[in-house]
Amino acid sequence: MTSNELIEICDWSAEGPEKFRMKAATIREALGTRAKRIDHIGSTAIRGLAAKSIIDFQVSVDDFDPMDGLIEPLEAIGYVSIYHGSVWLNLRGEMLLNNELMRSR
Repeated sequence: MTSNELIEICDWSAEGPEKFRMKAATIREALGTRAKRIDHIGSTAIRGLAAKSIIDFQVSVDDFDPMDGLIEPLEAIGYVSIYHGSVWLNLRGEMLLNNELMRSR
């Protein structure tokens, strides 16, 4: 999504939690024990709340060293690193954010 794209707000959908579970399972398989938690966050995680149609994730890890051990498995499942930074690794729908931003191909 570019900064010029419109964001569509949709009614809450019961499909959101299932989409989260499916994507979280794929990420869990890719990262293995490096992913300590994978949480459904943001507006789509709140039952009944209108939201954008992107499922937001937060992936918690103990450390980022080596960072390639996080980036490479995520790239293998369709995410592309577009900015390298540090500290938090959050998966927001089709993007991984931290100061490590990744976008789905």
